[in-house]
Formats: sequence, C-alpha cells, structure tokens
Amino acid sequence: MSDVRTQFDECDQDGNGRIDLIEFRQLLERLGSKMEPAKVEKLFDVIDSDESGLIGFDEFAAWWSERSPG
Repeated sequence: MSDVRTQFDECDQDGNGRIDLIEFRQLLERLGSKMEPAKVEKLFDVIDSDESGLIGFDEFAAWWSERSPG
C-alpha cells in the first residue's frame, strides 16, 4: 500500500492531501488501470463518499484495497 500512497501523493499536485478528477485519472493510469472517461467519472463519484469533489487517500485506499486481491 506504500507504493499506492507514493503514487497518490505524486498525483496530488497541489499537495492538499486530496485529489480531484483530473488527478484521479492520472493516478489510475499510473497504477495501470485504464478506463473509459465516463467510467472514471462514475467511479470518482462513488469513491468520493463525502461528495466534496475531492478524494482523500483514505477514501481511495479503501476502494483500492477492496478491488485488489491480497
């Protein structure tokens, strides 16, 4: 998970600890997940549980660990 954290932090361009939709797309690409833009937008909305328009690392990590085996 530390590699995921590193990738997350590198995509967090303004360093606020949260990523927006554009940064989220970049993060998924860095982690090897290629998706259609519409699917990325839907997924972003699902992960953004507090509907802030930003995803914190905790939100992302919870989703990532659910979808990644072991």
